[in-house]
Amino acid sequence: RPSPPGRSRALDIGCGTGKLAQALARVFRHVDGIDPADEMLEVARRRAAVSGAPSLAFHQMSAESLDFPDGTFDFIVSVTALHHADLPRALAEVRRVLRPGGRFLSVDIFAYFFGMRRQPPWLTWLTTGVDFAENVVRDGPRAAWQSLRAGTTPEWLDHLNHDGYLPAPEFDAAYAAHLPGATFGRASRYFRYCLWDKRAVWASRRALCRAMRGK
Repeated sequence: RPSPPGRSRALDIGCGTGKLAQALARVFRHVDGIDPADEMLEVARRRAAVSGAPSLAFHQMSAESLDFPDGTFDFIVSVTALHHADLPRALAEVRRVLRPGGRFLSVDIFAYFFGMRRQPPWLTWLTTGVDFAENVVRDGPRAAWQSLRAGTTPEWLDHLNHDGYLPAPEFDAAYAAHLPGATFGRASRYFRYCLWDKRAVWASRRALCRAMRGK
């Protein structure tokens, strides 16, 4: 079906098994998902084949080297992926492949607990326990139990314990240094977001030019 203006093509950086990319395919005419892990992409491709979504394409690629022409995408999103990347290089690529007027959204884990850059297993168990009580009330016991199990697998505990996360002020500063005009906020207890509208950069440049001309 025809997509609304500005919803022609989207990119999911660190797409994993493709769940978010499939959701984006219901809005955008074409969606590309990239991930460095080939085993994840195989799952994503199988899911896309089952769903029968012809507008999905998955590529083995790093965030620091996007093999797309300049100005390709209307929307770029990355969820819990860019803390693995060389952020300045990745954001330079985002700026390059995002069209003027396009938007970029990054949602990632941050050092929410007294600035601790790594999350030891005891902290994960503590926070998931608090979440469990809240989820029982909101979603019911079965869904709460499923969330508890998913959040305390050995693989996830190890991931949180070894990855490095930025405290909120450093998170914001790291993105703002490369994305002028970006806005920031807390997406949830554990996640922070950066939202950048590329037109803000062009507006600031025009304002600067007018100021230099004395207008």
